[in-house]
Amino acid sequence: MKSQFDNNEKQLQRIISVAYGDAGIIDKIKIYFLAARDNEIKKLLDEYKTTAGAVRNLEKENCPDEIIEKIKNNTGIKDKNLFFPAAEFIHALIYRPALTAAAVLILAAVIFLFTLFNGANRNQYSEKQIKQAENQVKQSLVLVSKIFNRTADNLENNIIKEQVAKPVYEGVSTINELFRGG
Repeated sequence: MKSQFDNNEKQLQRIISVAYGDAGIIDKIKIYFLAARDNEIKKLLDEYKTTAGAVRNLEKENCPDEIIEKIKNNTGIKDKNLFFPAAEFIHALIYRPALTAAAVLILAAVIFLFTLFNGANRNQYSEKQIKQAENQVKQSLVLVSKIFNRTADNLENNIIKEQVAKPVYEGVSTINELFRGG
């Protein structure tokens, strides 16, 4: 009996991702569900989990300095890039969404605090400017009110009476005629 997994490269990649803990929650659920139904997939998942555990337990070793020097000489690289920490930060922002969200929240909080406590940027308006703005708002509201009233009249008198009520009345009249035996 062949399993559902046979030669499916994408499925294999999902199993490996689950085993190494890199998969999303949906992929994890799918793979564990498949593993519960198919012994071959369960065996494969267990093997990759064992391998992942062994890889995690490996000790990191530093590359010998002479190899690094040979690489630098062969590639033409002199010293570490001065912007390397900035590149690490940018890489973390791009590939770690939680860190990006935290950075955005912190930045928003800092900007909010600066604008909240910065008294120099508060606008002071004269009494004349306030009254002029109030009159402009009143005129705008009167204009909007006129437009709404015209729209309501048009809706009530033209659209509802002509385009809705008339066809409904004709339909009801036709149905009444049919029931009366007409």
